Parts: sequence; structure tokens; C-alpha cells
Amino acid sequence: MIRALQPTDLPRCLLADLEGTRNRVYTRASLGHSPPAWIALPMESARAISRPGHLVAMVGFDDMRIASLAVARQRSGPTSWELSRLQVRTGAEETVGDLVNVVSEAVSARGATQLYARTSSSGLLGEELRRAGLFLSHTETLYRGCGSGKTKRIHPGVRRKGAADEHGLFRLYSAATPSKVRALGGMTLEQWAASRSRAGRFGLVSEYVLEAQSLLVGWLRVVVGRLGKADIAVMLNPECSADDASALLHLGLAEVPEGRAANVLVPDYQTAVRRAAEADLLFAREGLALQVHVRAARATEKILKEVGAYNVVSP
Repeated sequence: MIRALQPTDLPRCLLADLEGTRNRVYTRASLGHSPPAWIALPMESARAISRPGHLVAMVGFDDMRIASLAVARQRSGPTSWELSRLQVRTGAEETVGDLVNVVSEAVSARGATQLYARTSSSGLLGEELRRAGLFLSHTETLYRGCGSGKTKRIHPGVRRKGAADEHGLFRLYSAATPSKVRALGGMTLEQWAASRSRAGRFGLVSEYVLEAQSLLVGWLRVVVGRLGKADIAVMLNPECSADDASALLHLGLAEVPEGRAANVLVPDYQTAVRRAAEADLLFAREGLALQVHVRAARATEKILKEVGAYNVVSP
């Protein structure tokens, strides 16, 4: 049985053996500072109950015991959601597909057209997510640097992002992102804007763009949380070099207070950024390889052919 999480379920969730309260999915924010699981689980579940328009929580039962729990939240817009928590009792992994299916239906009823899930590449969770109609979009590698807090050295062509740059950034996204990723993540400006990861409510956000011949060819976003790690994201046109990527990465570290850890999550198709991070002694590969899965309601036969799928599945 699967149903919406109720307030009376919270004590039972804490007592349930949900794999030692280990979360099976990741968000950009959870890769940084996050409270201990025994605190995060009831906090996130309680928020989902109190804010049903922005979060959805579903719980699965097996012989009246809690076997699984899933929480989904909005990304940057109401049409794009992501799994922020997925916990499963050992031996109940086969229930994940049905649970995520119910979550997909719930967020669809709230206007969602896509549901994201970021998982470890080394796990078997991807198979269960595919049962729920999610498709593998791309893989990512996590690198970690350390904030320098130094005076910023602005690379030629780099300037602060302005409000008028949104359309230029969408053109950059279209040029820098493979068609199979855009097919699931967003083919229009509105879809892409809604699907971007949230910067978070409790952080300082800095954004820069790299311009060449009046076109935006690079973008940098730095989110410095009040606690824990910072997050650096870089997007480059495929024609840009590793030197361009290195310049943006170093600018990102300059935005982070000295000594503060900074995560850099690099998609597999951003080869220049990956080469720059691998070559720079300031960045260390964390050994965490991730997969990004997406379930998209707007998927057509043509789009699904691009991502290598065979069946049309929508929330």
C-alpha cells in the first residue's frame, strides 16, 4: 500500500529500518552541508506535510510496516520537480518503482511535466526508476575545491550576468547540451528555466557570463551557503577551451570564502570543464559518479527515440 505521508507516520518513519535512514538520491544542496539523517528525515517530511503545494511525500507499507519513503520538491519552477529523499528498507527495493510512480502522479496533479532523480552510478536504483518511467539523461562527476577568497581576476570577456542575459543563456544551453538531454530537461526557454536547480533560500548567489563576438559562450554560478559547502556550476560552449573553463572555475573559487569547501558537479558532456578540473591541483575528484534520471510528460515518440527509449511513459 502506498499513500500520502501523514503526521502520525513521522514517529514510525524514525523507528523503521529505512536502510539506516540513508538517502538514496542526491540534490546539489545535499551534496554540500546537510544535517544528520535522523534530523533531516523528520524535518523534510514535516515540511512536505505543511507545504503540499511545493513538496510531496509518499510512504509505502509492507505488511503494515513502513518499507519506503519518497519526498519530491519543486525545482526553479512549478513544472519541474525532483526527488529530494528516497529511503527504502533493506529487501524492499522492488517497491521503489511503484512508489515513484505514485509520486509522479502526485506532482503531475500539481502541474509538473517532469520529475528528476539523481542517484549513485554504482547502485541498482536506476533499474527501479526505469520501472517508474524515468530515463537516464546523463552522468556527472563530483569534484571538490577550496575557496580562495582572493581578489577576483576577471578573464577577458567575462562580466557579471544581467537580467537581459536569460535568452542568451538559453541559446548557450541549447548549444552546449546534447539533444537527448534537452529532450528530457527542456526544449524551450520556459521549460529550461523551470528545470534549473534551485540556488537555495539561505545562500549568496553570484553569476558571471563569458562573452565572445556578442554571444554568450560560458556561464558561472556560485552559491555560497551560510553553513557548509559552496556549489560551483559551469556551462561552456563546446568550442571553448579548457583554459576558458579553468578561468571560470578559478573565478568561482575566488567567490568562496577562504578555506570553505566548494563542490563542482560536472556533466559528462562538459568535456572542457572536466579536463580543467582534472588538470588543476586545486580540484580533487571525490569519487562520486552520479546518474541523472528524468521522467517527462512531454515525451513524444520522436523524443523517446532520441534518448533510446521504446515506450511512451508520462506522469
